[in-house]
Amino acid sequence: MKNIVKYFLIFAAGLLFTSQGHAQFTLSGEFRTRAEANNGYKYIPVDGNETQYYISQRSRLLLNYKSDKYDAHLSLQDVRAWGGEDIYSGAGVWGNNHGFDVYEAWVNLKISDASGLKIGRQELKYDDQRLLSWRNWNQYGLTYDALVFKTQKNGWRFDLGLSYNSGNQKVLGDVANRNNDYFADQNRIKTLNFLYLKKKFNDAFYLAFTGIYAGYQESDTVLDVNGTITYGLHGNYKKSGLDFKANAFLQGGKNQIGQDISAYFLTADLGYKVGAARLGFGTDIISGHDASSTDTDYLNTDHVFNLMYGARFKYYGWMNHFVIMSKHTKNGGLVDIYPNVTYKFNKSTTVKAFYHLFSTEQEVADGNGGYYDKSLGSSLDLMFIKGFSKEVKLRAGLSYSMPSETLEAFKGATGTEETPVWGWVMLTVKPTFFKK
Repeated sequence: MKNIVKYFLIFAAGLLFTSQGHAQFTLSGEFRTRAEANNGYKYIPVDGNETQYYISQRSRLLLNYKSDKYDAHLSLQDVRAWGGEDIYSGAGVWGNNHGFDVYEAWVNLKISDASGLKIGRQELKYDDQRLLSWRNWNQYGLTYDALVFKTQKNGWRFDLGLSYNSGNQKVLGDVANRNNDYFADQNRIKTLNFLYLKKKFNDAFYLAFTGIYAGYQESDTVLDVNGTITYGLHGNYKKSGLDFKANAFLQGGKNQIGQDISAYFLTADLGYKVGAARLGFGTDIISGHDASSTDTDYLNTDHVFNLMYGARFKYYGWMNHFVIMSKHTKNGGLVDIYPNVTYKFNKSTTVKAFYHLFSTEQEVADGNGGYYDKSLGSSLDLMFIKGFSKEVKLRAGLSYSMPSETLEAFKGATGTEETPVWGWVMLTVKPTFFKK
């Protein structure tokens, strides 16, 4: 790790002293520390569980270089829980091998004033990030190894992204470790390719089409790649205090195990400003598999919409009880209805409150010849945001969940008397060390 940082600084110094003309160079950082009191985040506590307290930190060093012909960006990060070091010496603690990595490393070749080719590890953020997201709530975030061509003109934008991932480099005849090349149970995508087309009609409204081909390795012993095809529209309107966003996506092709897919995903989010407050109402519908169906063709088809790398924390309750629908709702899909309010006291102070009402989209068998009640309960999320300056921001949150008996059963906490609750405080500091 020390060598990587050293080379990073040498590279930065080289760019600094060799940059000429209109080139711009920035060296900056991000320090994000979060303390949490967890008695329900990602799980339903059972009787006897004790609240867990911990502090985590994200530390990033960012180098950004801009010139007439290309831009380059390199970001190193260290993510750890305080006290989680695994390397020791007689003189003290050295660090943690597992938390340090290259978060971003890309170059953007400028083909013209309106077009560019971005190559390398990069963030992908489109519209409201339902399918492609940087998942910034996670301390480690999410980036993609990809090649993305971008161009825009006369209110139109066109992006084309391509990627192909492998566990390691191989040569012909190399069969060592060929199994499990890129298979895991964490929904990892072996090849991610997308087309994004956006038309801005005026300052208030734009419409975007997204088409994605995501290939998954079939198993740890079968290297075949099965392709999931997702396509749909996003609409975005904002004018005179009114804002509205909606998504409609269909999904087909094959799932990871080679089963046909027929699924859908619908969202709508409406907001209206009244003085310093925004009053909002939204709903998401993620299709699931109807366990009560007796149709053979239906039963042999996967009807659970795959959210791929889309944002979770931002939309389905901040306690993250619903991350992978095939697992966390037992293939039942999800319906989320969420009235919400955001109030700005001033330019630097904001509070947010979201209430979520959850249910499965389809019937889920209970294993006893019947079906679970569709209700999954509700949750209340509160957040306080205070900006002290452009570089320093404090956030604090409290989430309270009221799970139904169905959700308790899904989470393995049937009959618990414990109440899921989770609180956190997060300080983010983004200094600029040098700019030229």
